Amino acid sequence: MPASLADQAYEGLLAAIADGRLRPGERIRETTLAGELGISRTPIREALQRLARDGLVQLDARNGARVAELSLGAIQELYDLREILEGSTARLAALGATANNLQRLNAILEKEATHLGDPAALAKLNKLYHQTLCEAANNRYLASAVATFSTTLLLLGPTTLAAKQRAGESHAEHRAVVEAVAAGDAERAEALMRGHIRRAREIRLAMVLEAGLAV
Repeated sequence: MPASLADQAYEGLLAAIADGRLRPGERIRETTLAGELGISRTPIREALQRLARDGLVQLDARNGARVAELSLGAIQELYDLREILEGSTARLAALGATANNLQRLNAILEKEATHLGDPAALAKLNKLYHQTLCEAANNRYLASAVATFSTTLLLLGPTTLAAKQRAGESHAEHRAVVEAVAAGDAERAEALMRGHIRRAREIRLAMVLEAGLAV
């Protein structure tokens, strides 16, 4: 079934926020966006309403729509919750991953190893890795929570995998988690994943402070 114009606008805005073309606090001009997408302002407004419900956009009757901003404290809180969710995902995956789950995870690791110099490609593989690990956890409620939470994470901006030496470091962390999952070591899988997320938080906070974006 073809996507509606509102869906197209929503996905377009999501992509712009994710890759930093629309930055936190930046005004979203309906007329400009409608012209770029070749659609009317009505589906744009529908998409903005949806993004506002997701917490990615702030709507104001006087000032229009702006990309939501995250304070330094909010970023820390997001990573605290991410650590809990992703750690639980790794633990459950270690308890119930199938041979197919492990095969797919190892295939992603192999692709990561060949793209360590390409942050954009690694970011896509990173997303796929975490999605696949979540599937291996086989818990629909956790999967729903992670999916909803992942949308909010788009506000964090460009990937931390572009930071110096982070690509190789992250790949090694990913591999260690998969090894623990394959061994059925739930405690180690969770601990490794929590450490992986804590390290990502350290880099994210450093990036935010360096860019002077925290509010």
